[in-house]
Amino acid sequence: MNTTVKRTTHPQTEAICVIVGAGTNDVVPPPAHPSDYLIAADGGLDFLSQHHRVPRAVIGDFDSARAGSLASLKGDTSIETVQLPTEKDDTDMTSAVKLGWSKGYRLFSIYGGLGGRLDHTLANIQLLNGIALHGGVGFLHSAQTCVTALSQARIDFAADPTSALEMVSVFAASDAADDVSIEGLKYEVSGVRLHNSVPLGVSNEFTGSAASISVGSGVLTVTFPEAIAAESVALRLPAASSFGEITTKVSDLLATKDEKNDR
Repeated sequence: MNTTVKRTTHPQTEAICVIVGAGTNDVVPPPAHPSDYLIAADGGLDFLSQHHRVPRAVIGDFDSARAGSLASLKGDTSIETVQLPTEKDDTDMTSAVKLGWSKGYRLFSIYGGLGGRLDHTLANIQLLNGIALHGGVGFLHSAQTCVTALSQARIDFAADPTSALEMVSVFAASDAADDVSIEGLKYEVSGVRLHNSVPLGVSNEFTGSAASISVGSGVLTVTFPEAIAAESVALRLPAASSFGEITTKVSDLLATKDEKNDR
């Protein structure tokens, strides 16, 4: 299987699930394509409201969304609202991805997921890994940086003289990432293994030529400037039918001793 999906530049042929979270929102998502599915993850609703963007769904425990933003949803039956409990295994962003996946989306553009709390940023990068391992691809966007994760996939960048000397970094997210190839960047490799304990792939450079980064088994984290649009991502891993059910309770894995005794 080899499915090619486009990134977030419009117009495009690939349907995108756009998720806006409550993190540092320093870039507004591009205008929605009719096939896009816009989800507000909790406090991301505030940001969308400020920019007069109406989501197709809102999901979260609503511990960060302002009351005014929530009140604006009342009576609007066109917006799907999923209320989650405060204590649960999944983050609101993970629940948003599960919702989008259940609607048939396999390409995710996530805003408000970088910056702010470091633990939230790390959680969202791990979420990208999960999307990649399920046969999809996700992008975390900020004004300066874009982050994605690849597994059995290749990301391609078109030739662009203005991109020369801009930084792109490649890290193993899994213990090891095998059959990693990099073409068209300042430092090129073919079929190598990267380890998540050695940051060997940091600070590579675009040269202005067409470039690609690919990986066989394992997972790669790739970071590059937001201003440089990836031309396409080719996926070889079959997409999973489900990203999992949306959790509404704490599992035994994370339950406190008292909660376990009550079950």
